[in-house]
Amino acid sequence: MLHGYAQDGNTFYRKTSRLVHSIRAAYPDAYFAWPDGPVELHTADIPGFETGFYGSQDRNGPGLRAWFHLRCVANPPTGLMKSLDVIAGVLKREGPFDGIIAFSQGTLLAGIVASLLDGQARQAAFIDASASFADIFQYPEAFRELVHPPLRFSVLYATRVGREPHYHWLYEKPTISTPFCLVNGRWDPMVEYEEQSAALDKLSNHKSCASIEHEGGHFVPTDDVNTTLVVNFIGNATSLRPQSYGIATVRPLPHSRAVDPHELRRRLEGLKNAVRRGAPSRSENKFSVEAIDDDNTMRFRTPISLRRGTGSATLGR
Repeated sequence: MLHGYAQDGNTFYRKTSRLVHSIRAAYPDAYFAWPDGPVELHTADIPGFETGFYGSQDRNGPGLRAWFHLRCVANPPTGLMKSLDVIAGVLKREGPFDGIIAFSQGTLLAGIVASLLDGQARQAAFIDASASFADIFQYPEAFRELVHPPLRFSVLYATRVGREPHYHWLYEKPTISTPFCLVNGRWDPMVEYEEQSAALDKLSNHKSCASIEHEGGHFVPTDDVNTTLVVNFIGNATSLRPQSYGIATVRPLPHSRAVDPHELRRRLEGLKNAVRRGAPSRSENKFSVEAIDDDNTMRFRTPISLRRGTGSATLGR
């Protein structure tokens, strides 16, 4: 289970707990590993993150981890090779694994790992590419002697791939043998259509490659429909027979829901703008605010009081 940028394993667990519970309902013996990205971020590394508004990183901020630095243009980006070492260590200690489920930045790592686990075929592709391309992404040393079978499936949410020429040997001649399920949001502002198309082109192979589009943005959908599609894909890709169960009746694991501070800030700004424009007030001038979590929409129990004409909003206690 590979988390996204500015998350960690624990955050990704909370955001996918219902999906994990559904997979375990179908496959009771399923085992999951939740590694943390080795790159420790600071609030300044996150676009749009305002430390003064959201609190300090140590006290009130989220777990800020990553697999590599976004703003680094080096080849490879800072942290990527170390992250592959971390994943190779997990595969060696806790594997073998049947598949990888990843989100956003973690999907690029998942595609690379699936490619490297093709073994000798991928090493031969690297040697061929090295002969004609000098600035090539180097073969990670941690995977040269790693004994692990190819993955049987991979589910990628908000899919990313390495589109630069020095990554081509990872995806071409041969294509990756792992069957992929690519799940993307129709309104995802972080993964544009061109990137989704590039991912579909590079990760499609002679085996089944599923593409799912959900009516949302940059998050892991855990509603009944999308969860059922993913669980069924895993069963088809692995030829494992799931136990009879109904996802709609599965009780999700208890977990806390982390509020996306960026979305909260945008919604507060929207409410203040509505007041400035003289929007009709509700009873007692109280508004409830919906904050978008990465897997659910939640409504604050605490009302927000708006003072008409001032454009200010106060969170109640």
